[in-house]
Amino acid sequence: MDSEKRKAYTTRISQANRSELVVIIYELLLDSLADARQAFGKEDFDTADVE
Repeated sequence: MDSEKRKAYTTRISQANRSELVVIIYELLLDSLADARQAFGKEDFDTADVE
């Protein structure tokens, strides 16, 4: 995850209520899985493992 996405998520989390936090967690999960899938496609296994 790049620094801009991380900053956006940080801002959203700091302003979220409980139900919004659940939605954000799912979005983070989907973004992380997409990043890992992209890294696997490039055979960048170190990055895929971290994501």
